[in-house]
Amino acid sequence: MGTGHAEAGAPALDSFVNGLNAAHDPGPSHTTVIGHSYGSVVVGEAASRGDGLAVHDIVTAGSPGMSVGTAGELQLDPRHVWAGGAADDPMTGATGSIPGVHDNEPTDQDFGANRYQVDTSGHSGYWTPGSESLKNQGRIVLGLHDQVTLDHGQSPR
Repeated sequence: MGTGHAEAGAPALDSFVNGLNAAHDPGPSHTTVIGHSYGSVVVGEAASRGDGLAVHDIVTAGSPGMSVGTAGELQLDPRHVWAGGAADDPMTGATGSIPGVHDNEPTDQDFGANRYQVDTSGHSGYWTPGSESLKNQGRIVLGLHDQVTLDHGQSPR
């Protein structure tokens, strides 16, 4: 329930992303980081520090929060922040957004992220083969933002 492990992991994630970018061949690239569950807290800690994460998109799945109140605090255009939550995932929805724990939940409309459609169930079903959830995450990773099905938000142009 605390942020200690996320705060400790944030510099390592930032360093890893910088290494990916440095090792990439010249030419266009599209870097996306995906945080599931507590992993989204790590992503939030990394993105909200210093110069932020050197990524094009941030995706969360089953996130309890990102230690920030809004997508704008992640130092990225909020249209490039994506959140998904299954209706029966105990980390999101009615049981998410516990006051004082990891701040605002990214699937909440007032967080300001794009909420992509999730048609799976539970806390670990976000990558079920053939699911709209998996397809949407794949579209984001590929930069096919206009093809992502949304519950709310605005895709980047």
